[in-house]
Amino acid sequence: MGPSPTRRYSSPGVSGPPPPPDWPLNSGHQAKRARVEHIIRSMAGSPIRHVSVEASQDEASSVNMRGGKRAQECPQQLHHYNHSERSGAGGSVSRGSPGSHSEGLTTHHLKKAKLMFFFTRYPSSLALKTFFHDVQFTRCITSQLIKWFSNFREFYYIQMEKHARRAFMEGVADVGDLTVGRESELFRALNMHYNKASDFQVPDRFLEVAEVTVREFYIAIAMGNDSDPSWKKGIYKVICKLDSEIPSEFKSQY
Repeated sequence: MGPSPTRRYSSPGVSGPPPPPDWPLNSGHQAKRARVEHIIRSMAGSPIRHVSVEASQDEASSVNMRGGKRAQECPQQLHHYNHSERSGAGGSVSRGSPGSHSEGLTTHHLKKAKLMFFFTRYPSSLALKTFFHDVQFTRCITSQLIKWFSNFREFYYIQMEKHARRAFMEGVADVGDLTVGRESELFRALNMHYNKASDFQVPDRFLEVAEVTVREFYIAIAMGNDSDPSWKKGIYKVICKLDSEIPSEFKSQY
C-alpha cells in the first residue's frame, strides 16, 4: 500500500483541490460546538475595560502612601548588629549623640546595649524601655533590641563552648582549674567584642558569670551531654538567673 495522500486546504478564490466534505456530527459534538459558539459571541459582545491615566496615578499614589506608612513604622530595620557600625549610605543605624531624642536606633544605642550585656544577658522589655527612653519605641525597634541581645548571647556562648572544649581536649581534669581573669584569653576576646575601645570598666560580677558559664559547658562536654541536640538549654537556664541590676547611670551617661 502506498503512502496516504496529504490533505490540502485552500482559501476561497484560490485554485486547488476542494475542501473535505463536512462530516455529520453526533449530538455530543453538536452540543460542544454550540457552547463554543456561545462563548465566542459573548466575548465579542463584552465591553473592554479602559483604565484612565488618572486612575493609574491614584493607584500608584495609594501604593506609595502605604509604602511610606510601613517605612514610618519600621524606620530602622536591621538584620545583624555586626553590620550596624558600618558607615555609608547603606548603613541601617544612624549616628546620634547621647541625650538627644531619636526616632530610631543609633550607633550610640548599640554601644550602650553592648555595655549593658556585662550586667544582663536576658533583659526584659521593661528594662529596654527604661534604659532606651530616648527612643520612640515601635514593634520594630523592640524587635531589633531583642535581636541585638540575642546576637550578643550567641557570640558569648560560642566563646564559652570553644574555651571549654579546648580545656577538655588539653586534659584539664578539675573543673575548678577553669578560671576567667582579666588577663585570660577568654576575657580579652569578650572585652574586645563588647567593649572594643576598653573605655569601660567591666564589673567583676561579669567575670564570675563567665567563669560559671565556661564550667557549665565543660561539665556538659565531659559528661557527653553534647550528644543531645538540646544539651545547651540547661546551661541557658542557669545563666539567665545570674543577671545583675543595671546601674542607673546607663539611663543618661551611656
